[in-house]
Amino acid sequence: MSGARITAVLGALAVGLLLTTSAAGRTSLRSAPSGSGVASAKTLLAADPAQINFTLEGCRNDGSITLPIAGKFVCPDTAYTTGNLGKGWNELDLVPHRVTLGDNDGNQTYSFIVAGDYKNGSGTGTGWDVISDLTLNTAKSSASCGAATMGPQTITPSGGGVGGADQTIYRLVTVTQVAGSTCVYDYYQRLALGAHNFSGSSLQSNLWNQNLSSNGIGQKRLSLPVKEVLPQSISKDMSATQGSAHTWGILKSAPATLGFGNTCDPANRSKPVAITVTWTKSATAPNGDITITTHITATNPASRVVTVDVSDVIYDGATQTTQSTPTSGTNPASSGPVDIAANTTQIVYTHTITVESGSSFNDVATATYTDKVTGLPVPGNTQATASATVDSSGTPTNDTALIEDVESITGANLSYSVDSATGAGATGGSFNGYVLGTHPAGTVTWDSATQTDGSSVTFNKTVYVAQASNTNGTLSDTATVNGSDGFTTSSSASVSLQPSAQVSLEIDKTIPNVLQGAETQTFTFHVFDSSNTEVATPTITFGAGETSKSTTVSSLAPGTYTVKEDTASGWAPESDQQTSIDLPSCSGSVSFANTLNPANAAAVKVTQPVGFEQGWDVTLNGPGAGVNGETQTTDASGNASFTTQLQEGSYTITETQKAGWEQAPGSPSGECSFTVSYPANAGHLYTCTFTNRKLAKIVVKKVTDPDPDPTDTSFGFTAGGGLSPSSFSLKNGDSTTYSGLSPTNGYSVAENTPAGWDLTSSTCDDGSPASNIDLSPGETVTCTFTNTLKRGTIIVKKVTNPNPDPTSTSFSFTAGGGLSPTSFSLANQGQKTYSNLLPGNAYNVAETVPAGWDLTSATCDDGSQASAIDVSAGETVTCTFTNRAKGKIIVKKVTNPDPDPTNTSFSFTAGGGLSPSSFSLANGGSQTYSNVTPGNGYSAAETVPAGWDLTSKTCDDGSPVTNIDVGPGETVTCTFTNTARGKAKVIKTFGGAAPSGTQNVTFQLRSGASALAAGTILESLTANAGTGGVLNFTTSLTPGSTYQVCEVLGPLGPGWTTTLGPPLYSVYNPSGDNSTVCTDFTVAAGATKTFAIDNKPPPGGLAFTIGYWKNWSSCTGGGQKPVLDQTLAKAVTLGKTITLGKLALNPSVLGASTACKDAVAILGKSTLSGKKMSSDPLFNMAAQLLAADLNVIAGSGQCIAAVSAINQAHALLTKYNFDGNTYSPKLTTADANLANSLATSLDKYNNNKLC
Repeated sequence: MSGARITAVLGALAVGLLLTTSAAGRTSLRSAPSGSGVASAKTLLAADPAQINFTLEGCRNDGSITLPIAGKFVCPDTAYTTGNLGKGWNELDLVPHRVTLGDNDGNQTYSFIVAGDYKNGSGTGTGWDVISDLTLNTAKSSASCGAATMGPQTITPSGGGVGGADQTIYRLVTVTQVAGSTCVYDYYQRLALGAHNFSGSSLQSNLWNQNLSSNGIGQKRLSLPVKEVLPQSISKDMSATQGSAHTWGILKSAPATLGFGNTCDPANRSKPVAITVTWTKSATAPNGDITITTHITATNPASRVVTVDVSDVIYDGATQTTQSTPTSGTNPASSGPVDIAANTTQIVYTHTITVESGSSFNDVATATYTDKVTGLPVPGNTQATASATVDSSGTPTNDTALIEDVESITGANLSYSVDSATGAGATGGSFNGYVLGTHPAGTVTWDSATQTDGSSVTFNKTVYVAQASNTNGTLSDTATVNGSDGFTTSSSASVSLQPSAQVSLEIDKTIPNVLQGAETQTFTFHVFDSSNTEVATPTITFGAGETSKSTTVSSLAPGTYTVKEDTASGWAPESDQQTSIDLPSCSGSVSFANTLNPANAAAVKVTQPVGFEQGWDVTLNGPGAGVNGETQTTDASGNASFTTQLQEGSYTITETQKAGWEQAPGSPSGECSFTVSYPANAGHLYTCTFTNRKLAKIVVKKVTDPDPDPTDTSFGFTAGGGLSPSSFSLKNGDSTTYSGLSPTNGYSVAENTPAGWDLTSSTCDDGSPASNIDLSPGETVTCTFTNTLKRGTIIVKKVTNPNPDPTSTSFSFTAGGGLSPTSFSLANQGQKTYSNLLPGNAYNVAETVPAGWDLTSATCDDGSQASAIDVSAGETVTCTFTNRAKGKIIVKKVTNPDPDPTNTSFSFTAGGGLSPSSFSLANGGSQTYSNVTPGNGYSAAETVPAGWDLTSKTCDDGSPVTNIDVGPGETVTCTFTNTARGKAKVIKTFGGAAPSGTQNVTFQLRSGASALAAGTILESLTANAGTGGVLNFTTSLTPGSTYQVCEVLGPLGPGWTTTLGPPLYSVYNPSGDNSTVCTDFTVAAGATKTFAIDNKPPPGGLAFTIGYWKNWSSCTGGGQKPVLDQTLAKAVTLGKTITLGKLALNPSVLGASTACKDAVAILGKSTLSGKKMSSDPLFNMAAQLLAADLNVIAGSGQCIAAVSAINQAHALLTKYNFDGNTYSPKLTTADANLANSLATSLDKYNNNKLC
C-alpha cells in the first residue's frame, strides 16, 4: 500500500473514536489519539484487492424473524438481500450482514472496510453503534478460506463521514484468499439506542476500500428505513391512597409490534394478537399512612431478548426536588436486570412504599440497557414519569371496581376484529354494541362486571390488511379501573402494526433457434432500484432448441427498477428496460429479444514490393456463395470483402495467380479454410491473407577508366548461385542481363582482372556485395565492375582556422603545368583532385587570399613546393592550404524595461586598439568592430546615467568586458544590461471620494519595516483636498527590493477601515502604538506602483492597542489628538460610561483631566496612585479591557469571541470589587488563570488578531 493511501486512511483514524478492550475484559468507547489509530491500523493494512468480486447482503426482516437462530445472529439464506432491509428491525437489534468475496486473480492478502452511518449531524440520534467481527461461513465458503483479521472499531470525526453521513463507524478487514476461491463472512451491526431519531430517511451499511471510497470495489450499499425503527421505551402509572381506602392497579400486556410478512401473499394479510388487561386490589394501609404504588412497563420492539434495569425515584409534590421518605419499602428502588423477550411489552417492576403524609407525589423511572450478546455497553437511557394525588377516606372505600377497556386502530388498509374475551375477569363483562368477529368502524368499548378483587381478561383479536401494503399503523387499547368511591387509574398499550410488501420482477428473454447439441448460452442481467443500487444479478441459460425463457427476481421493495443486460459475445446489444411496480400491484415484467451478429469473410492481398495490391481476384466457396463461389477483386489497399452472409458449414477462400509473380513462403495465412458454427462464431470476421512476391533481375555492367578504353580490352567473368550462363566476357560499355530470378540471396559475379589494370570497384546499386547479391521482390540489381589504367594524382585541400568555417568562405585557386581546369574554388574541408596524371614535376597550384583572411601555410605531403609539385607513377600528392580568419566584436545595449519608454542614450568607451574608441547606444542598439586580429586585450566600458543601474555586463564567450579575447573567425557579443528604477504612487479616497474639507491622512514610504522593525522612512506625504488625494513619491526604488507603504491612522482614530494590503500589519512602534499600518511591495523596472487606498469611518474598522490610547490623549504630553478624552466623553453621551468594577471613568463627574489621567494609569497597568501592577493578572487584564471598551465605543469591529471576552472580564472585575487601586477578596488561582487568558484574548482583539 502506498504512503499516500496510508495517510488517507490513518488521517481519519487519528482523530476518530476507538472501541478498546482492557486486560480485564472491560470494553469502552473512547476518542482515538493521533498515535493510537495509526499504530493499530498499520498492523492491519495490506494491499488493495485485485479483481475481487464483492457482494454485500443484509437480512431483510418483515417482522417475522426472531434472533438468535441456533445461537447465532444469522438469518436464513432466503432472507438475505442486496437492497432494502425491511421494516422489522428496531432499536438494539443485531442486524445480520454478509459479505461474499470471489477471487478472480492470484493468491493475495488484501484489506477492505465494513462500515455504517454513525451520525448524520450534531444533536441527532445515533444509527449503528457496534460492528461485530467477521465470522467465516464455512458451509458457503471454499475449503481454503480462513478467518479474517479485524481492526479496531473506529468512528470518524464530525464532518469526516462518507456516503453522505456526518460520521461513519467502520472496521478494517484483512483477508488472505486463494485464487479462484469464494469466501463468505457473516457479521452483524447493532441499531443504537435512540436510532429512531437518526436524521434522514434511511440508514446505510457499506463496503469501502482502505481509503473509505468505492474505487476497486464498486458501490456496495444496504439501506434500512430508519423512520420505521421503533424505540426502546418504558411507561408507568402511579396511585396514592390514605386511610382505609383500597388501591387498585391496572396493567396492559401486549406485543410491541405485529409483523405480517409479505402482504403480496394473501395468506399474510391477517394476524392474531392478544392483549391482556390485569387489575390488582391492595389491602387498606394501616396507621393512616399513605400507600404509593407505581407500575413500570418496558417495551422491547427488537427481534431479540434485551436486558433492562429500571431505577425508580418517588418525589414529594410536583417537582423532583425532595425524595419521598418511606415508613415502609425503599426509595429509590431498582428492578435489577430483567430480560424482555423479543417484540414484548411487560411489567418489569412494581414499586410500593408508604409515607406518613403528603397531598401529591410524582416519580421518575430511568431504564438502562445491557447487551449480553456483544458484551458492549449500550450508551444512553430511557425515562418515564407519572404523578398522583392522595385519595383519602375515613372508612374503607373503593372496595369494588369496574373495568372499562377502549380499543381502536389507525393506518390505511388496516382493520381488526375482537374474536373473544377470555380469562376470569371476562365473566359478566360485555361490549357496548359490538358483535364479536366484526370489523368496527370506530372504537370498541368493553365493560366488566363489578370486581371485588384482582383478575384479568384477555382480548383475542385479529388484525387485517385489505391489500398489499407497506403502510404502518397502530392498534391501541386503554383500560381504566374505576373504584366504587371515586378512585380511578388507567393503563394503555399500543401495538405497532408493520405490514410489508415484497414485489417480484419477471425478466422474459427470447433468442433465435441456433443452439445445437450440448451448446448453451447464458445471459446476465443487472437489476437496479431507483437510487441506482444494484439489487440482483440474475441469469438465464438457454440450451439446444430453446428460444424463450424467463427468470423472476423476488423480495423487492415496491418502486421503479431498471434492468440492464450484459451483451454476450456474438450477440447484438439490447437497450435497458424499466418498469414501475407500485402497490397494490405486486409484480412487473420486462422483455429482452436478442439477435445474432452474422459472421462474414474477407481477403487481404499483400505484395512484395508494396504498391501492387489492387486487381487480384479472390473467391469464396461454401454454403450460400453460389455454384462457382463469390469472386471479388482487391482494392487499392489490398482488401476484398465478400457480401455473402455466412451460414453454418465449411468454406474456402482461394486466389487467381498473376504472371511474373510467385507466392511467398507461408502464404496463404489466416482463416482460409474454416467451418462456421452459431452462436459460437456469431459476429466473427474470417480473414484470409495472400502474400505474393514479384520476380527479380540482375544486370552486370563493364566500365573502364579512361573511357573510351584505348586498348579495347575484353574482361572475363564467372557467375554463381544458379545463374546461367555461368561465364561470359565484356568490354568497356558492355552488359549482360539475368531475368526471371526468384527473390533471394546467394547470387554472385566475379571478374578476372587483366594485367595493367586495377579493379577499382565492383558495386551493386542495392548495396549487395557482388559475391552475395541479394534480390528483393521485383528488384533489378545492377552490378558495375570498374577498371582503371594506373596514373598519378594531385589533391589540393583547403583548411581554415576556425574549423569549421562559420562563414563558408570560398577560396580561389589557379593551377598550372598542364593541370585542368586551370582555376577552381574551395571552401573549408573542400578539396580538388587531379587524376590520371602522367609523372612529372612541373605541376603547380596557387591561392588568391580573400579579405579578412591570412594564408598561414601551403605544404605538400611529399615535400614538394606548391609551385613545383613532383608526381611519381601511381603517386598521390596532397597539397594543403591553411588560412586563418579575422574576428569580430559586437557591443549590444539592453534595458529593463524593454522597450525603454525613455529611449535613454548610454555612452561607451572602447580600448585595446578598437576604433572608434567611443560611441553611444540606446536600448536594442549595437556597435560592431569587424576584421579584428585574433587575440585578447580588447575592452568596452559604459558610463551609467542617473536613474539606472548597470545590472550585468557579459560577453557570450565568457571574456570579461575589460579583456575581451577574440579567437580566429570568432564573433564575440558583449551585452550591457541596465535596469531602470521605479516609483510609488498613492491615490487616496474617503468612502470612494477624493479628500475634501479638512480630510487628510499621512502616508510614509519605508524600507526594512515590519511588525518587528520600524525600518527607515524614505519619504512622507500627506493626502488632502489640496493634493486631490494623489501622492507621487519622488524616491527612486530598486526593482526586486522590498519596500513598505504605510498609512498613519492615528489622527483618524479607531473604527476606520482601510483597503491597504494585503498583507496588512502594524509597523513596529516601541510605545506599542499600532495605529500606523503598512503593506509590503516591490516595483518592476521603470514602473510606478500605484496604491488605491480607501478609508471608511466607523463602525466596523480597526481596533487600537493600549499604547495608542495612552499616546493619543491630552494628559501624556505627546501633543497628539486627544482621542482618549473624546472617546471617554462619547461613552457618557451614549449612556455607556466605561466602568471597570467600581471605577467609573466619567469625565462629567471626575473632570476631563482626572478621567484622562485615571484611564492612562489603568492603560499603563498601574494603580490610580501610580504603583506599577503589570505582574498582577487583574490589573493586566483591566488595561486590555479598557482599550477594548474604548475601541468598541469608537466603532471598531466586533465578533462573538471579543464580546464574550469583554463581558467575562467585566464580570471578573465586578466579582473582585476592582476600584483602580486595589481589589478584594484575594484572587484565586483559577481566576488568575482566567484573567491571564482573557487578557490574551483582549490583547488579540486590540491588535486586530481575534476577529
